[in-house]
This record gives sequence, C-alpha cells and structure tokens, in this order.
Amino acid sequence: MLLLLASGCITVDKQSGEIYIAMPAPSAPLPDEKQVLRQEVDIAAAAVARKDYDTAERILLGALERRRGKLEPGDDETVSLLVLLAETHLRKGRFEMARSVITRALVIANPTGPLDEPSSQRSAHFRLGRGYEAAGHDADAEEHYYKGLQVCQDDPEYEDRGECNIERSALIRVFVANGRYKDAEPLVLKRVASAQYAHGAHDIRLAQVLAEAAGFYSRQGKYRLSQPLFARGLAIWTNVHEEARDMHYAAIQAGLPSPFSARFVTPRQGHFPFTVPFGLDSQATVLTRLNRSADAAKALELQKNLWMADTRAEQSALDVLAEADRSSDALAQIRALQTVGYAYFNKGRYTRAANYYSKALVKLEALWTQLDVLGHREMLADYLANYDNLAVIERSTRRYSNAVRLYGRALQVAARNLDPGDALYLNEFANLATVYREMGELQPALDYARRFYDRVRKARPPGSPDRAWALRNIGYVHLLRGDIETSRQFESRALAVWQQGRQSLAGPMPARQTTSTAQ
Repeated sequence: MLLLLASGCITVDKQSGEIYIAMPAPSAPLPDEKQVLRQEVDIAAAAVARKDYDTAERILLGALERRRGKLEPGDDETVSLLVLLAETHLRKGRFEMARSVITRALVIANPTGPLDEPSSQRSAHFRLGRGYEAAGHDADAEEHYYKGLQVCQDDPEYEDRGECNIERSALIRVFVANGRYKDAEPLVLKRVASAQYAHGAHDIRLAQVLAEAAGFYSRQGKYRLSQPLFARGLAIWTNVHEEARDMHYAAIQAGLPSPFSARFVTPRQGHFPFTVPFGLDSQATVLTRLNRSADAAKALELQKNLWMADTRAEQSALDVLAEADRSSDALAQIRALQTVGYAYFNKGRYTRAANYYSKALVKLEALWTQLDVLGHREMLADYLANYDNLAVIERSTRRYSNAVRLYGRALQVAARNLDPGDALYLNEFANLATVYREMGELQPALDYARRFYDRVRKARPPGSPDRAWALRNIGYVHLLRGDIETSRQFESRALAVWQQGRQSLAGPMPARQTTSTAQ
C-alpha cells in the first residue's frame, strides 16, 4: 500500500506492517495536504480493521503531529484521525486516553454524516459505542450509542430515511444481551415506525423490521405479541416480494444501483429476502408453543414450497462465498459458509448442507475465543443455528449421538452468552429432551424435560405458552414410559396454562424461584 506525503512516499508492507519511506525526485509534484490526510486515514482504518493497532497508531500520531495548532471546526480529515486514534486506544484497553482524544474530536466535528466515514459526531459516537461494547463496557457503549442516536434524530434528513435505526439496533443489542427487555422495547417499536415512515406501509423492508420485532418478543416467550407482527410482515412480503425482486434485478442488469441496500439484498443465514418471508423459519416453533399445531404444519409446508420454487438461492449463496473467499475476513468466510449451508438445508440437500455447516463450525470454534464481546453478540445466533441445523441433519439419519453432542455444545455456548430467560438458551434444553426421546433413552429425556420446565418456570409468567409446552414435554415422556395417568395429569396442566394465557397477555416477569415443582 502506497501513501504520498509532502516529504516522500510511505509504503506499508501488508504482511509485516513495516513502514518504508522513499524521498521523491526534486521535480515530483507535492500532493494537497488534505489528500495526504485522507490517504493516511484510509491506511490507518485498514490497519485497525486487521487489528494491527501499532501500525495504525504510528500513522495517526504522525499525522496529528503535523496538524498541531491547525485544528478548525469542520476539519473532517483531522476528526477522522482522532476518531480512529480513539478506537485504537479502546482496542488496546486505554480507556482514559480514548476519552481524551474523542473529546477533542467532538469539539470540531460536524454533527451528522454517514457512519462509514469517521468524520462526524454521529459516526464518532457510533464507533466509540462499538469499541466500548467490544471491550465489555456496556454503560459507556450505551452512552455513546444514545448520543449518536440523538444527533441522528436531530437531522431530519437522516431520520426521515430511517438511518437512525442503525443506532437503535445497537442499543437493542446491548439491552437484550443484559436482559433489559423493557428498555429495548420502545426502541424496537420505534424501529417499526421509522421504517414505515421511511419506506411506506407496503414495502418489503418494513416486512423485515416487523419480523425482527416479532423475534424480539419471541425470545422473551411473548408469542401472542410476536405472532401478529410476523403475520403483518408476512402479508406485506407476500404482496410485494416479486415486484421488489424484479426491481432489484432490473436495476442490476441495467448497470444501475439497486433500490435496496447491499446489506438487504445480500443473502445470509436466515435472510433470503426474495425467497422466503423474514422469520418464517421460526414460525412453526412459535405456533406450536401457542398450541396451534395445524397452523405450525402450514408454516412448515409454506417454507418448504417457497424454497423448492426458488431457482436462485443456492447460486446467490455460492456467489457470497466466492466473494468472501477473495477477502481475508475470517468472519465473512464463516458467515458465507453458513449461508450456503442454510440454503442447502432448506432445499433438503442435507449432505451438502452438512459439508458447508461443518466447515463453518470448525472455523468458528477455532475463532470464537479470539472474538471480543461485540463479535460474540453479532455471531451468537448464527453460531447456535449452525449447531442446531447440523443436529437436525444428524437426527434425520439417526446419528443421535452426534446430535446430542451438537446440542450439548450449543447449550454450553448459550449458557455462557445469553440471559437465562432468552428463548435461544431455553430451547437447547428442549432440543436435548427431544433427541433423547427419539433415541428411546427416556430417563435423560425426562431429566432434560424437567430442566427445561424448571428454567421456564423461573423465566416466564404463569400463563406463558412456554410453561404449557414444557409441561406437555414432561407428559409426553411419561406417556412413552407407559405411565398413562401421570402423562394425563401433565397434559391437563399444560392445557390449563394455555387457557390461562389466552385470557390475558403475559404480565410482569415473576420473581426467580429456586426449586422445581415438576415431578
């Protein structure tokens, strides 16, 4: 990588990070100072991205030394240097130095700007929020995300386009990770309102945000709040997805930008926007928990039919993988492998799905301990889905011991990284109960069914569908053991809980209890 300076050229070796300086010929034209600063920002940003913080710091400090005494309001290049330096300090655990540097940056930064350019107050707060979150300093992360959100909301141009939902999503992630669902809920609902204002009430992007809001409630076991949101998103997607798909591909074929963002149209695990409705793969579980087994079967059938009708999903997933392989981003490569695995999994091509999922899992297990807190949070749901889908494949071929191992590993990861009331954690107990039941090993099946109930009872209010489902699971194991009367008792209790839930929506979370009443 080459960088022109007034005094010569800097070459940064990509492998070693070493910096070499060569003086120009006397007749060589001198570049503009701002151009030099922009180039230094680009090189430093690349060094930060590859975690080469020492190289980034040397470049940034050198550039800032030349800017000493020249700081002016609106100096985007200097702001970018300061923000990147603050990021570097955060990554190296130097929090007080980061605060000092960012204070200087915020004094001269313009309020708003795109987040991919570290030259505005909004971008500075967002980047620092991510830096603090990565370091596990959630209070500081929350402060900066909120300040960035406020700056964004104060600019109608950004709020009207729905761009402030990026900051809202970051705050929701922090709150959910800490079990602060009440703090997250207003932001979840504001995301829906903002998306509807920005894109209209019948836009495919609104369908995605509605599905994400539905998922927020599902993770708390509030399926009666979740399901209507999903249903509205499903109706929107059904009506507009073909038109949206045609608009996207027509623009691409004409050499024009897509009307949708690159992130929206790029497939990933759980997100094939023109193939299936957002969140459809979780609806069978939601409807089953609501004791609507016939509707759950219809959701599975719809999902299967839509995947079978699609002719582009597999190739688009492979294209994502090819692009990731051309990069040196390990996480991008893992996500791409999961994307291909997910496409083959939903196409029913389990052998191929297992191949890509297994490759992704090997890479992610090796990388997991190297990821920071933010990396864990951003990858966790896909990590667990990787284990769970591989376990489903193993169950389909009766390799139950492999399925037990995969579910067990998923439970360990979930226990270390999720709130005890998060459905992603609780469901791993139900998965293990199910696979042991399929194996005919009824004692461990009963043990895990009881553990599932015990944790659900602590995390959910009395009328929760999760409580009813957990009771039914215990009753089913008793049925398989031939204990008909006990099975009927648990089924009666389950039906009573479902009835109670239908009479009133879930209320406040109960105080946590320490003993189980399940027998």
